[in-house]
Amino acid sequence: MVEFLRASEKDLDKLYKVIRNAFDEDKKNYGSGPEYYEDKNKLKYYLSNLTCYKAVIDNEIIGGMIIFNLGGGRYRLGAIFIDTEHQNKGIGTKAIEFLEETHKDAEVWELDTPYKNYRDQHFYEKLGYKKVAETVAEKNGFYLFIYEKIIRRSVFK
Repeated sequence: MVEFLRASEKDLDKLYKVIRNAFDEDKKNYGSGPEYYEDKNKLKYYLSNLTCYKAVIDNEIIGGMIIFNLGGGRYRLGAIFIDTEHQNKGIGTKAIEFLEETHKDAEVWELDTPYKNYRDQHFYEKLGYKKVAETVAEKNGFYLFIYEKIIRRSVFK
């Protein structure tokens, strides 16, 4: 069973290994992965300064999430990554549900994903995220889709 726990700098090496594995396909498709794929120090900075979680099964880190609190009830899912051995098993869905339940003050969640990453687009849309914008294309034609989810909470407890 998967657990989601706060990650810290002591998890850096294991999380970085999972990131490299999880984003290798993006590297092949787009020429690079996210900034923390290329730069371990960026991940170290995030672990020290942002809210980060690790996904753990049987004491093994198999994924993670990087969260930006933008203020005013707005959060950004900077990254979600699951080791390829554990993908397509519902862990990503459980991770998103965990975030939405844990950050009860969130009114809006936003994230981005590559324009050709149809699998991730379907995943986010299945969970209620809506495409709201696109980034400006880079010289190589690469751009991102921006997704958003409005969280509706009952006023009744």
